[in-house]
Amino acid sequence: MTALKTDRLTPARSGECVADPVAAGVVIFAGAMVSLDTNGHAVSASATGKPVRAVAAAHADNTGGAAGAIAVDGRRGIYRFENSSTAALARTDIGAIAVVEDNQTVKKAAASNETAPAAGLVIDLDDSGVWIEIR
Repeated sequence: MTALKTDRLTPARSGECVADPVAAGVVIFAGAMVSLDTNGHAVSASATGKPVRAVAAAHADNTGGAAGAIAVDGRRGIYRFENSSTAALARTDIGAIAVVEDNQTVKKAAASNETAPAAGLVIDLDDSGVWIEIR
């Protein structure tokens, strides 16, 4: 491409909303953390997957469908998740990265060799859970 020589209307979006094709045979529940698999298809976040991309805005059932047959709408922002009962985050972890325990639970990274994917930045904690920023 060549450099602009006239004004251009450049498309933009906020980055809060994403839509991803769902992997074959996958169900994603509304409110679950969502990751992408190695083919770029949405899956429910897990401790062995990729980093969290978004939170599912609605239920997406691709049980009988091929990869990409449907899409799941996701939202990025700050969300409250369950705190792990085995590797709980504390107020001293505010500002650190939490990792995925399952699609609704976050935990403190166990060690430098932790293989669980990043959930996001710990923003706050309260009696109901951990507030995580997903970007």
